[in-house]
Amino acid sequence: MPSDDARYSHTNTETATSKNIAEVIRRYPPPLPEQNSFADRFIIPRKKCNMEAANYLLTRKVDEGSSDNKLDVFKEIKTLNVKWRKEAMHRAIERANIIPGLGQKQVLYNRSASENKLPGILATQPKALWSEGDFRDEMWRSTPRNQPLISQAGSILDILDVQRRSRISRYLIDWSSKDMIAEAIRDKVSIFKSTMPQLGSSLKTMDGADVSSLKWNNAGDRLAVCTLSSTVKLYDGQNNQIVWTATHNQITPFIITNRLSCICWSHDDQLIAVGSATIIRIYSAKTGQVINSIEAHNGIILTITISSNDCYLVSSSADKKISIFKWPKLLHYMDIEYSDPATAVAWHPYDGNLLCIGGGWSDASLSLWNMSTRNVQSYRLVDFFGAVENLAWNKRSGELVVHWAYWENDIEYNVVPVLGSLDRIVDMVPMKKDLQVISLVWNADHTQLGVYTGECFYVWNFFGDEYQYRQSGREQKKTKEMKKRLGVKTLNNIHRFVR
Repeated sequence: MPSDDARYSHTNTETATSKNIAEVIRRYPPPLPEQNSFADRFIIPRKKCNMEAANYLLTRKVDEGSSDNKLDVFKEIKTLNVKWRKEAMHRAIERANIIPGLGQKQVLYNRSASENKLPGILATQPKALWSEGDFRDEMWRSTPRNQPLISQAGSILDILDVQRRSRISRYLIDWSSKDMIAEAIRDKVSIFKSTMPQLGSSLKTMDGADVSSLKWNNAGDRLAVCTLSSTVKLYDGQNNQIVWTATHNQITPFIITNRLSCICWSHDDQLIAVGSATIIRIYSAKTGQVINSIEAHNGIILTITISSNDCYLVSSSADKKISIFKWPKLLHYMDIEYSDPATAVAWHPYDGNLLCIGGGWSDASLSLWNMSTRNVQSYRLVDFFGAVENLAWNKRSGELVVHWAYWENDIEYNVVPVLGSLDRIVDMVPMKKDLQVISLVWNADHTQLGVYTGECFYVWNFFGDEYQYRQSGREQKKTKEMKKRLGVKTLNNIHRFVR
């Protein structure tokens, strides 16, 4: 039998231990049954999750783009229909909940953070055209289509002079915001409505010099024209007359130097930038006076264009450089060098800091540059020998139309896909690959794409014939409303006069 001292000592030990436990419980109370353990605060609850569906979402193969920065253009085009059918089937299964948990986001499936972002720039457009929540690429602001929409050409306009079929005629056609098309053939400029080309008019005031480039202003009522004699003319489409003419004599060893001129307008239509030979000049649209000029390159300037925020002007040249200048002071900002001259550049229609550049014949790459950081944001190579000839950004959807020219067995071919990002082709213009494409132009609201081949001018409904039919249906309603307001006889007289 233990002594009293031993029993006392044992009792004191028990009391001390009980006090310690009580103190620990007081300071660190156990969690309630319905709460998670403090140690499990980083584990997502799995009560309502289908583990088999989560495992499928985790292990399924998803084409996230090539890791070596290569875009397989022809594979993307070949599997275009298969991809959108798979995606449509997957969305249908999610909506019908055939496999419970297929659309879950809580467990084992790290879905893109872009799902939490607001919809793109087409939030007000018909949802039947777009894939909801399809913004995973995050390269630029876009709302790409969820299925191919471009079918047959809506109309085809014949171009008479087939001898001028060359890349030099890249800037010899333009489509105005008032639905007027200007097309130059040698020293004559023809202006006609896209729906009624037979009633066009001609400008015969080019002084016998061949036209080298032309461009409508953003309002669509004035046309700037350059000729081989280094002359710039401004034509007023409303009054049908030449507003002013500016001439600059240049001594050049080859006449081809002046042939490659290009024009662009500032977004307020107050200034005109003209690249001719190696010089960029800025003209006042009101007076025709030169307000600024610089020697921009050591080679012939191939293209110039102004950013959507009116902050930058980019020019490409035969000296293999892409130069960016601050607009309108033309202060040099940065240079980008290529192994071959690049002819295709395009600014994003809403993000004025985003510039896409297509490579020349040595790589045919696509690169996305951010002017605010002066760094390349994305870069993609292709596995064929060719060049990016034209780039055209759609301002409604943010999709990028790319025209590649490439060689196979000593024959040049062309392909014109539509990109939702540099990793994903979402549609293509179904043209014959042996048809030589010269330039791409948009109509006023960017619902139609004009493809100029030198022999014909093809017009494609960019968002599909069904969408275009709905658009025409709205116009028919407006016509009926006008008939009610003005009277049927008055409106018929107007139509007869227009025709």
